[in-house]
Amino acid sequence: MHQRRRCFSLLAAGAVLVAATSARPALAQRIPSQAARPSFGVLVGLNLANFHGSEVSGTDSRTGVMGGVSGTFRFSRVFGIQPEVLFEQKGTKISEAGADATIKLSYIEIPVFARVEFTPNGGSVRPFLLAGPTLAFKVGCSLGASALGASTSLGCDSPLIAEAFGPGLNLNPGSVDAGAAVGGGLDILMGTWAMSLGVRYDQGLVSLFDGLNAKNKAVSLVAGVYF
Repeated sequence: MHQRRRCFSLLAAGAVLVAATSARPALAQRIPSQAARPSFGVLVGLNLANFHGSEVSGTDSRTGVMGGVSGTFRFSRVFGIQPEVLFEQKGTKISEAGADATIKLSYIEIPVFARVEFTPNGGSVRPFLLAGPTLAFKVGCSLGASALGASTSLGCDSPLIAEAFGPGLNLNPGSVDAGAAVGGGLDILMGTWAMSLGVRYDQGLVSLFDGLNAKNKAVSLVAGVYF
């Protein structure tokens, strides 16, 4: 009797082992590898924008917002690409003799990042680095000015600007900007979704105005959710 029970136990253990072994490939087929699965998300953030160039001096940062959508396509557990479509507020602020002027620029920006991702000890917190080109299309431009308690806002193509400052002043930048951006941050895995926190530096490579070497730059603080 004891020998029969022992044989039955061994037979049952063997059946469990065979079932587990045969089920493992099927389970692997149902669960795609993280390296092959793309993820998509929504980003929001804060821009600290300014101009840079050999003829730019005495300007201050303008605070604006940014936000949009992002996708991550992984070639492996380390490398991938991350294209995005973003709304970005840029520009600069000038203060002189009790008067303040702010050039407010708005863009639809398309960066395409190369992405390097790290997975230390397989944990849920994963650092990443980004670098890539950007292409931006201007969707808005205005000049805000305040002095002696009065303020006004004009479109950059307003004829009143030429009347006030002279016909030689062109504050209406080109419709397309191109540049490069670098950044990094942390992805925090939350089961089926992830929270992302990061910082970026974006520098324009195209002069904004005719006859003036002034280009965009911005530091962005970014938060996002990916699925």
